[in-house]
Amino acid sequence: MNKVENIKKIEYRTFEDMSICIRKNMYKLKEDFDLIVGIPRSGMIPAFMIALFKNIKACSIDEFINGTNISSGLSRETKKVKKIKNVLIVDDSIHSGVSLSHVKERLEKAGMFKKYKIKFLAIFAREKSINLVDYWFEIVPTPRMFEWNYLNININEKSCFDIDGVLCVDPTNEENDDGEKYRKFLLNAKPLYIPEYTIHTLVTSRLEKYRKETETWLKKHNVKYNNLVMLDLKSKEERIKLNAHSTFKAKVYAANTDTVMFVESEPKQAEEIANLSGKPCICVQNNKLYEPNFSSTIPIIDLNDYKNVDKKKVLLYSHEFTYTGAPHSLLRICKVILKLGHYVEVWGPIDGEFKKEFENLGVKTRIIPYSALKLQNIKQAIANFNLAIVNTMIPHLAYLAISQIIPTIWYIREATNMPDICKGVPLREEALKKANQLYCVSEYAADFIKKHYNKNVKVIHNCVEDFGPISKNIINNNIINFVSLGTITERKAFDIYLNAFEKLPKEYQKRAHLYFAGRLISERKNYWEPILKQAEQNENITYVGEITNIDEKIKFMKKMNVVVVPSRDESCSLVVLEGASMGKPLIVTENVGAKYMVNKNNGIIVKTNDIDSLSQAYKYFIDNVSLIPKMSKASRESYEKQATIDLYEQNIGKMITDNLKINIKKYRNKKALKNSITNSLITKGLKSLKNEGSTIAFEKLKIKLGLRKTLLDAKTTFTLGSSVSNHIAENTELSLVKGKISNISFLSSVCNPVKNVNLLSTSDFNSKMINIDCQKSLFQELSDKKCEYLIFDTLDERYSINKIKIDNDESIITKSLSLANHLPELDKKATLKMFKFSEEKQKELIKKFCNKLKIIYPENRLIFIETELKTKYINLDGKIQTYPDDQLKIILKNNEKLNLINNEIKKNLPNCHIVDMKKYCIAVQKDNKYVSPIDFSEKFFKIAKNKINKILK
Repeated sequence: MNKVENIKKIEYRTFEDMSICIRKNMYKLKEDFDLIVGIPRSGMIPAFMIALFKNIKACSIDEFINGTNISSGLSRETKKVKKIKNVLIVDDSIHSGVSLSHVKERLEKAGMFKKYKIKFLAIFAREKSINLVDYWFEIVPTPRMFEWNYLNININEKSCFDIDGVLCVDPTNEENDDGEKYRKFLLNAKPLYIPEYTIHTLVTSRLEKYRKETETWLKKHNVKYNNLVMLDLKSKEERIKLNAHSTFKAKVYAANTDTVMFVESEPKQAEEIANLSGKPCICVQNNKLYEPNFSSTIPIIDLNDYKNVDKKKVLLYSHEFTYTGAPHSLLRICKVILKLGHYVEVWGPIDGEFKKEFENLGVKTRIIPYSALKLQNIKQAIANFNLAIVNTMIPHLAYLAISQIIPTIWYIREATNMPDICKGVPLREEALKKANQLYCVSEYAADFIKKHYNKNVKVIHNCVEDFGPISKNIINNNIINFVSLGTITERKAFDIYLNAFEKLPKEYQKRAHLYFAGRLISERKNYWEPILKQAEQNENITYVGEITNIDEKIKFMKKMNVVVVPSRDESCSLVVLEGASMGKPLIVTENVGAKYMVNKNNGIIVKTNDIDSLSQAYKYFIDNVSLIPKMSKASRESYEKQATIDLYEQNIGKMITDNLKINIKKYRNKKALKNSITNSLITKGLKSLKNEGSTIAFEKLKIKLGLRKTLLDAKTTFTLGSSVSNHIAENTELSLVKGKISNISFLSSVCNPVKNVNLLSTSDFNSKMINIDCQKSLFQELSDKKCEYLIFDTLDERYSINKIKIDNDESIITKSLSLANHLPELDKKATLKMFKFSEEKQKELIKKFCNKLKIIYPENRLIFIETELKTKYINLDGKIQTYPDDQLKIILKNNEKLNLINNEIKKNLPNCHIVDMKKYCIAVQKDNKYVSPIDFSEKFFKIAKNKINKILK
């Protein structure tokens, strides 16, 4: 009954990852701590690492509470502290916060919060747990494993384990004789790692004929397991000849679809098992997690198959294949598409049991992970479809990839929980804001999306199959059966469901029975475990497990009398629609989108998250049993008016037909134009055509440029840098600005950046993320464009933030504390390094940059705008005042750096034209807002423009 959801992608971190993470994120610890305290056991290692980096003392939580005198060793003295005041308590990770709560209780009892100022740090955290600690270093979503605990966590219950080299030592060459010595080894092998949890399946290359000896050893060492699979070959020689080790293990692993991990002892085999099975494998020898190489494990799609399909083709992408609401809804869309006579395929990132529901319709399904959508063969396959529908907001990566190739509908099934799903995933939120074909399932959801994300959203109400004819809704023995269905999570509010019932007087509870059914997710165990215990203790409450068979579900629901949806948030709720189709009165909360199905004749809308309100609704039905038949009829009428398959088919059919009319060629041209405008070099002609369509726009561009033929013979310039150089170049006389690279900072251009870095736009740093290859965009583009002059400056460095590679370390480099404060929103895995370059390193990088420019441009065709920023603030009363605050300190420190850059450029490009704007570079800002280059006075730009014009002439 208590079926636990399969774990999907696994995040894995090693001791080395922890060490790097700590070094990268030390800057976040703003307080001067006097003592670092580790939470045993896993928190001790990071605690001592931090203490060593900071050169201060460290101890365990027990030593801290008991007041043990803490030593620091003899090799070096730690920071001298007169009195310990600020204390940092460290753990390796935080999940639900249960362990941390226990620690806090101990500290509270010992009075430690009164004696010390205590802060808490988790090296690795979940998005939902970051508010439980004062500091966190890296977001690592669940399911996750760490090098220090992967052999002793409950994931083993869904894992396959090798035996030799994992549970016990490998046999020596002498012992491995396939005879008596080998039998003796099998019975007496020295144990290595024996997990505490029950292993799903032991998979060993030991021959089947040694099963008895193997089982004897396993029993002797108390190894708990469900299955033991051995290689069924006659001899060791045959096994060696066939090289059957990894292929055999991978086959067993892949066949067990509910397993998510394989623990192997040999690195090469571990890599092969991952690639062959398409699932991760961890190696105990090097503690490395091997992920499958999708380019080798995903079958090549035969593109000729599509050429033989003489129909419109629609691609559906589901975030999962589970027996839950979203895949069921996509199945209904699939049926509509088939009824319209179109060809359809369904893709998803992870295999699951629900996939067979599509295959039973004769529909082709494919497991295509998000990362595989980048493969050329997959892209070519997508291009054969006329339309795509991406289901729910979870697979935003699929939406982004597919919508670049074909027209794509994004069908959103979430509502007020959208911010939680977007938290820590800026790309998902950005995609939602920019999507041009959004659909959702209720006005409740649409109102929220319009307010927070995108006004371009349409509503198509859900539907369910007609589960009628309407039942008589018989009340047996005068006892009303209430029922609620759904995954047992906080969002579904089963705690409210049970607590509201138990608030009823005992005589009322005896006149009703509360049923609930749904899937149990392992990472939500802390939520559903107490709910199941609560249900067991009340004879009038029953949990019936997860019901995956639709026929069984209908049969079960027809025995119920009232359907309850107590959710804290639900964009629609198919259960409401199913209940109405069967003629069941309804109780729903205000935050359930399907509340449009409820009226005064067929049910009650209660307050969200309100035990009293729901309890009163139960009481109303128990007191008014005679009204239930009449309300049943009203529910059925509501279904027939708003949620039938026919009505849904009309609406979905119209959505699909309307979107199939989109000309794919024009769509792709428009996309290409949009990408060119966003990510590439923009000419003045293109700027005026931003909002015009595809091929027509390009034709108009040719005409416009043709009309400017006389200008093309004049001096042309190309700008690199901040809005300062861009603004000046665009307004310079007798010049045509051929392009500009305003999204690349000076530092990103002189370093060796990682390809496909996340680059933040200087003009819109908190909302626009652009994927760009800095190296190509800078030097390749400069080489390709035949412009006579390059105008550049260094001021842009202050306002851009880039992920670049320095000394083999991915880092964030910025000069602005305001950007540093936004770092967690931008890149959870990135590190901030402020002013970390030595002067020698700076000079080396600038020289590298200058040498590349020399190759592309003759030195006398380079114009460098030299700037330093002086800042004044104007109060509301109009008086000018300089503030000695952090902003001014940043500016002054920036100027030191800019000075170094300016001097090095002069030295390395002696013939470059220098436009010295230091004395004119005064930025004025009102109301203490952070200063920006666009706030420069017109006088500044006018002087710079005149100076550059003289050079061009």
